[in-house]
Amino acid sequence: MRRSLLTPTLLRAPFGLGLLPGVLFAALSTGCGGSVKPERGPAYQPVATPETVSVCPEQWHAAKDAREAMLGLDSVQAKEHAAAAVLAQAECERRAIESGHFVGGTHAAVLAEVSALGDAHRNAQNLYDEVGHYGVARFEIAAPLGRGQLHLNMATRLSRIQMPTDMPDAGEQAAFRAEISSLVIHFRDRGEQDLRHCLAQIRAAPADQDWTERKTTACAQLATIGVSTETCGTR
Repeated sequence: MRRSLLTPTLLRAPFGLGLLPGVLFAALSTGCGGSVKPERGPAYQPVATPETVSVCPEQWHAAKDAREAMLGLDSVQAKEHAAAAVLAQAECERRAIESGHFVGGTHAAVLAEVSALGDAHRNAQNLYDEVGHYGVARFEIAAPLGRGQLHLNMATRLSRIQMPTDMPDAGEQAAFRAEISSLVIHFRDRGEQDLRHCLAQIRAAPADQDWTERKTTACAQLATIGVSTETCGTR
């Protein structure tokens, strides 16, 4: 029986880590539940970052300029400017994923579309991760919020994949549906983790700032996957 390979195509681990075919790796989840704050990653090095093709060229150039302007500086203003520019690109990349759709067709065509979607998702996720590494409180809240929305967008896109036109075997079709279902659950879980983390960050944030809009967005997103808004806390 032909193996679909959707899972290893989508869940290729970054930085050279491999995945076994058909296995969902929970360790790839970037969000954290509860009030646990994720460890800050290594210092961001703009000059060492590979330049990827972006569907948002204007935001890409603005983010690149902001990173380069920050080199050699250790000011809060420079970090805020860079974080804002990178967040703008991440949000643009996420919206592009949200508005896209699968054309479908043969098994090979579906795999190619899934591969492209996976690349776009990883690129946007890396941008959100970068935003959270600048050490600016309001962006440390914006990063898991955007990342959570990104993962839920992925779950929605995947749930709409049609059966390949050249997959008549009933066993292959059942395996394909099962794999899609597992991937949808995987990305929904990641989305929920990040949105819960966003809300935990808000609860721990200074009370003199208004986080209503971000909290409302996170709660609304959780509601779309059936998570009670009672988990949104009191602030």
